Parts: sequence; C-alpha cells; structure tokens
Amino acid sequence: MSKITHEMHRPHALRRLLVASLLALLGLMAPAWAVTTTTTHYTYDATGSLIKLTKPSGAYFDFTYDAAHRLTDITDALGNRIHYTLDAAGHRTEEEIFDANNQRTYHHSRVYDALSRIAQEIGAHAGEVTSYTYDANGNLLTVTDANTHTTTHSYDALNRRTATTDANAATTHYAYDARDRLVSVTDAQQHQTTYAYDGLDNLLQETSPNTGTTTYAYDSAGNRVSKTDAENVVSTYTYDALNRVTQGDGRLSYYDENGYLGKLTHVAASGGYITYRYLTYDQAGRLTSVTAKGLPHTYDNFIRYRYNADDSISQIAHSKYREINYGYDAAGQVSSVSLHDWDDGGPTDFVFDITTPLASNISHLPFGPIQTFTYGNGKTQTRQYDQNYRETGRSVPDVMTADYGYDPVGNLTGITDPLSPSGSPRTFTYDPLNRLTGASAGNTHAFTYDDVGNRLSSSINAAQTTYTYDLGSQKLLTLTGSQQASYQYDANGDVAHVGNRSFTHTADYLLTAITDTVNGSPVITLSNRYDGFGYRVMKYPNVGGYVTYDHDVLSGTLLNETRWAGVGYGFFAHTYAYLEGEPLARINYDVDTDPTQTPWPVHYYHNDRLGTPQKTTDQTGNLSWAAQIDPFGKATVTSGYITQNLRFPGQYYDEESGLHYNIARFYDPNLGRYLESDPIGLAGGINSYAYVGNNPLNYIDPYGLNPATAAEGAVIGLGIGGPPGAVVGGVIGFGLGAWGTYEFWNWYNNENANDDGQSGEQCPTKGKESKPPFNGPPNGYEEGPRRGREYGPDGKPIRDYDNPHQGADYPHVHEWPNGVREHPGRPYSPIPKK
Repeated sequence: MSKITHEMHRPHALRRLLVASLLALLGLMAPAWAVTTTTTHYTYDATGSLIKLTKPSGAYFDFTYDAAHRLTDITDALGNRIHYTLDAAGHRTEEEIFDANNQRTYHHSRVYDALSRIAQEIGAHAGEVTSYTYDANGNLLTVTDANTHTTTHSYDALNRRTATTDANAATTHYAYDARDRLVSVTDAQQHQTTYAYDGLDNLLQETSPNTGTTTYAYDSAGNRVSKTDAENVVSTYTYDALNRVTQGDGRLSYYDENGYLGKLTHVAASGGYITYRYLTYDQAGRLTSVTAKGLPHTYDNFIRYRYNADDSISQIAHSKYREINYGYDAAGQVSSVSLHDWDDGGPTDFVFDITTPLASNISHLPFGPIQTFTYGNGKTQTRQYDQNYRETGRSVPDVMTADYGYDPVGNLTGITDPLSPSGSPRTFTYDPLNRLTGASAGNTHAFTYDDVGNRLSSSINAAQTTYTYDLGSQKLLTLTGSQQASYQYDANGDVAHVGNRSFTHTADYLLTAITDTVNGSPVITLSNRYDGFGYRVMKYPNVGGYVTYDHDVLSGTLLNETRWAGVGYGFFAHTYAYLEGEPLARINYDVDTDPTQTPWPVHYYHNDRLGTPQKTTDQTGNLSWAAQIDPFGKATVTSGYITQNLRFPGQYYDEESGLHYNIARFYDPNLGRYLESDPIGLAGGINSYAYVGNNPLNYIDPYGLNPATAAEGAVIGLGIGGPPGAVVGGVIGFGLGAWGTYEFWNWYNNENANDDGQSGEQCPTKGKESKPPFNGPPNGYEEGPRRGREYGPDGKPIRDYDNPHQGADYPHVHEWPNGVREHPGRPYSPIPKK
C-alpha cells in the first residue's frame, strides 16, 4: 500500500487555543476532540518511510531520507526546502533552509560532546556561539552566551538543582522535601517563596513575599474546591459529574447545550451588568461563533469564525455586516486579507456591498516570516532578514524605513530610520543579564537595576528618578527626583494607592476601578467590567458614556471597540484586522461624520519589528497618526488626526489613567512594570512585577504573563540560551532576571518527568497514565487524561497541549524542538487561574 487516507482525530492549534482561552479561569480539562471529516493523504516508500503528506487543501510536503532512513529534507509545494545535516550518531548538527532557487535563507548549527549532549549552539554569523558544560552526572553546569556571560548551576547529591548564579554573581537558591517536591525558592535578595503539599502532591499553601499566603483545598477527586487569598477572601469552586467547573470566582459555566456534547456552551459573569457569552460549534468541533448578551447595545454583538479545509481561519465576522477574510497560498501561508462590508437594508435602510483589500501579494521567507505585502492603500512593506531569520530591516516608502542591528546574543543595539523625527540613529546598551541600561532614541535614557530586576534608577536627558522598595519583597514604595510618587499595596500584592489615586481589584486580581480624590471627595475616574473569560468587555470613563470591547477568544487580540457617547464624544466604532499577529488595519465608523455608514474609512498600521504601532496611514496614503515610542512603551504622539490606542503587543492605552490594559494585568510604561504581581507566579520570572525581564526591545508579553520573542511568540526558556537550540529571532543567553528562572523550571520539571525516558515534563503528574505515547501516528494526535500530543510526519512529538493541574493552574503548550520537550510551557490562555 503506497497511499492511505485517514480520518484523523486531530485538533488544530487554534482550536486548542480556543479551549485554553475559554477554560483557563475555570481550571478545566479540555474535552476529547471530535473526529474531523477532512482527508489527509500519506505516501510511503518501500521501507515504510513517509515520503509525501498532502493536506486537505492540496498543500503538500515531500520528505527525503538518507541511506540509514534518517530524515534529511522537507520540501513544500512551493519548492522551499529544509535540510538537516546529521552526524554518525544521528544528531542534527546543521539546519538549513533553502528557497525554490536553492538559495540558503536560514542556517543554524550545533556541536555535541561524546555523550550526545549539546556543547555549542552556533548562529548564522561569526561569534554567535552559546556553550554548555556538564558535571560528571550529566547535569547542566554552565551556560556561556555569545557575549561570554556565564550562568552556573549547582546540584545536591540527589542531582537536584540547588542554586543558579547569574552573570552578575547573584544567586537564586532552591530547596526540596524528601519527596523531591520544590518547597522554596529564595532570590538573590533573600526573598523566599515557599510551597506546602498534601500526601497526594496537591499544593496546599503558597507563601510569597509579593502576594502573601494563599491556601487551597481539594475534594476526593483532586479538584480544587476553594482558594483563600492573602486578603482572606475565599473563592469556592463546584464541579459537575465529569469534574468540569460549573461555578467559581463569580462565574457560571454551562456545557453540552444545544447538542454540543463535551463543549463549553456559555459562561456567565457578574459585575455591574451580568454578562453572558454563548458559543456554537460545527460538526468538526470547531468554534463557529461567540455571542455576547447582558450588555447594553449588543443586538449584533457576536464574532463568527469560518475555516478552510486545513482548519486555518478563513473568515472572522465582527458583526452581521462586517467580515475579515483570509486567503492562503499553496504552502498554507496567508496570502491575502480583505474586508467585506455589506448591509441588506434591515433597520438602517442602507444597502451596500463593498469588498476592500487590506493586504495582498503577501510573500514569506521559506518556512518563515512575512517578507513583503501591499497595503490596501497601495503602500508596500518590505522586510529584510539575516540567516537567523532575525529581522534586519523594515520599510514602507515615504512612511518608515528602519534598519536593525544586533549584538552576538541577539539584543537590538541600533535602529537607523531617516524618516524618524530626530533622523539620527538610535543606540541601545545592556548589562550582562541582557537588561536594557541605555537608549539614545531622540531622548537619552539610562537605567540601573538590583539583583532581582527591580529598577533602581532611570534618567531622561540627565533628569534622574530614584526607586526604593520594600525590604521584604519586590514592591515599589517611592519615586524621588524628577518623578515623585508613593505606592501602597493590598495583601495580594496589587497596587492599592498611588498618592491620591486608589485602585480596586477583584478576588482574581482584575482591576475594576480607579478612584481619584478631588477636593477631599472620591471621584471614580475609570471602572472596568470583565466577561467570564477574563477579558475586559466594558470601560466606564469619567467623561460619561461607556466603551465596549470584543476580543478574539482564539488569540486574545482586540477585534472591536465601540464608544457609546460621553462628554466630547459621539458614537463611534473601530474594527481591527491583524496579519500574523500584528495589527494590520483599523476600520472606523463614526455616526456623527458618516451617518450613511459607507464607505467606512480604513487606517493602516506601520509597526516596528515587535509589532508595536509607530504610524498609521489612511486610504489615500497620508499619515493619520504617528508617535515616538520610548524604550518601555510610553508613546508621545507627534502628528496625525486620529486617536490610536494600541501600544506594545497585547496592550491598549487608557487615556483616563495613562496605563496600558494588558489582559491579565495593567502595565505602567513610566515604570516599566505592572501594577499587579504576575498571576502565574515565579513561572513568569524571578521578578513578578517587571516587564519582560527589563528587555522591552527584544521581548513582548501579549497577555501580561510570560515574556516571549516576537518571532512565533516563543516563551523565554530553554530555547533561549540553553539546549536544544536558540529560538529563531530570539536572544541567545538570557540572565537570571528572566531566562535563569525559566531555565530552572525547565530543569525542575525535566527531573520530575517520567515520559518514556524522553525529555521530561513541565508538570508534576500522578503517573504515566497522564501522558500520551512518545511515538504516535504521523501528523496525528493522541489524547491523554491530562495532556494531548500532536505528532509530526515522522510520528515524533511536535507539540503538547497540557490541561490545568497542580504546578501549572492554566492550560499551556510545550513545543518539541529537535526532539526535546521545551520548558517551561507557554500559556495559551489570556487569563490563567492563579
């Protein structure tokens, strides 16, 4: 048999993302996926090796092997090719990507020692070498980055990591109980976080210097039934017969309605208005719509999804009359984005049907990022990359031209943009932990930090501010100098007061109100409401009226915002379209200026390499908004005639407070830190308030949880500065301020793994029954009680989808680069339950 056809029990990553987004706060286990009815074809050679995979859309991949039946090449339908060079032991010592003309576009290599351990990771350019050494027991001992900065690990007699010393000689210590469970983490300033467990390894108590003591209780099935936080607020959880959460943290969850067996079908949350979200699915189990009820003016407030044969999103309808459509090329990559506006008369008496291209002629590097595309207003964006697939330039004629320079570990060191307001090159410097220390970007910025990543001082053009902290925690207390402020916190570690301004949070750490004291009386400046998924759905500013928001539950991106009047404001609505995670266009509707609703003006985004908007142009190509963005994300608008509130990826500027809404938390760009401690604790970094380990020019945090590289949203972890390889476009070798903590969690969970002798798990589990098999069906999927596993064309793991559990109370995904499971996993829920 040379060809077989499967009906695969296989989810698409976006559907996994959906379930995570919906169930994160509820601590639920994802249901088994429905069998799809699409057909994927597999062709084998005489030895049984897979030589061709054809997807339902017709896109295909060819596979080539050497004489030992080891995979050496993967070729797509466009003729692009990945080539692996193998040593005698089968290690991939070199990875290259070639285009259809056989021109190399990507190059990465590795050196292994005699025991098959990675000794060096080598980038595409001279000097880009990260080195690793090991002790006699095979434990990772040192990591030396391409700037010769070394991180060192220590172990006890049981090979448990007991200490990590970073390149600044600051040491973090770890301690364990007799059952090898982590019981304490002590940072370089002697701030200690402790953990206590019951006999079944359930976490009973966590005591943090930042968030106080939180205790937990469980039922006989191991479900968490209560959480008592440091404010002594008790949250209780109830479950149905299938151990699915039905009530908790002020949310009600319903399942199996309207024939959608095994699916979450609607969620209700209280908070001012009762908000409901209703979900529908198709026969393949894919989400088809999310409808909001319980808010004012929600007569057509829904999001609808459609898919192509390969399960990729082909359409997102933002209302009955507005659709964003996505086209794909033969390799399955996005090739076009268009807007379809229409009205059949209905209650408005307006009839129109308009299709507007938003992006066309989209081309990609082979197996890589976008290279060029044309905006709907005729402007063309071009990007350049080096052979690390690291962006070295981005240009839109007459709008922006930016050339990027990097140091050997991948830190951005310079930007040249002759169209910038200053016209001068911008330069950046870093300390041995890759924390930003200096920036010459219009203004001259300087920053210093302590051993755990707290900012000690900042200066702008020599105007200096000094920061002081609570001795027993990482809580900022005062600013003195050019900026002056004092901070007070609630017991959960959330900022409660800044001078005459107070902040109110829910039991699950969501900011609900900002109140200012004016003439001795409290005045509510801003209040927020959230839905059952944890997204902000309504904002009440002090000017009156209110603003409603709709987020994409698949990605967390903002899709719609609508302002319903207020002082100085009329009704307006904005719809957002995205291209591979970056803002692409905003479609405006303002009833005061356009009562006929047509044509709706479009503004196109021109972003930096991280996806942060720098400028927008209108349909005629004229500049409609521009801003100077400082290193930590504060925007100074320099020109334009529209208001534009998107900032760092995942952040939305609130003009009422000057803060950025970042889904899980609120970010203050003046401080480079969050108002709230990280909901995922130390899994987000040793400093639970700092933004992306103080490296905002190289990392993003779209959900307010975990630093990630802009390329593929890869979380800082073993892939950055440690085996098995550097993340494409990422910084190689991150200090303890961020990377070292992640790398510890990787080590800890590897050591506590029992996954068929393969690379270990991030997640403490109760036996091997929680894991799917290591080897599985080619391009297939296997579901375990606590984890699903997706397999590549060779039947090896490429991605794990983990459900919430003790040790990680939020859904998350683990990649398997080069056959090694990455750690930690990256959250794929916007708001995890703490």
